[in-house]
Amino acid sequence: MSNRAARRLAVPVALALALGLTLTACADGDGGAPADTPATSATEDTATDDTTSPSASAAPEHRTAAGLLAIATAEKKAGGTAYAIDDPDRDNTWEVDVATGTISVEVEVSADGTEVVRTQEDDLDADDRRALADATVSITRAIERTVAKSGGDLDDAELDEDDGRYHWSVTVLVDGVETDYRVGTQDGKVVQERDDD
Repeated sequence: MSNRAARRLAVPVALALALGLTLTACADGDGGAPADTPATSATEDTATDDTTSPSASAAPEHRTAAGLLAIATAEKKAGGTAYAIDDPDRDNTWEVDVATGTISVEVEVSADGTEVVRTQEDDLDADDRRALADATVSITRAIERTVAKSGGDLDDAELDEDDGRYHWSVTVLVDGVETDYRVGTQDGKVVQERDDD
């Protein structure tokens, strides 16, 4: 593994360790929550294992970590499932599309991934709803797999369709060059798109 790839993998691991230490510190001391305070379920504010994202309190150190944090922030705000993210080129905000029932909520999130700037609702295409309902691999997992395979940084990702079959389309920057990957929504298989040129 190259030094560059090792550094990229170290950041998500460091974020997970920081979250674990924070949770451990919160649990230490008085032995738990007071009797009149309801205990919080481990699943109430966390996503399933396929959509686990960095903690909102973590300070992202690079583009991919900020993007994953932006997805988590947008999903929490809209109360749904993210299916697209666009990088903060134009207005210095991530644009995250979140499906909630028949509605799509575009959530603009600060470049560091921690703060919601604006939201806007629109209709959600019925085909996209079905594809999301059938997907066993989340956009977060698709991004993580692509970044791990390519050694690049997140540029954008979206649910895409080709010949009636859905997949995640993930674009990463590898040494400043945009490279496109296709990730299966069922099997999570990552395949680099061929250059038509």
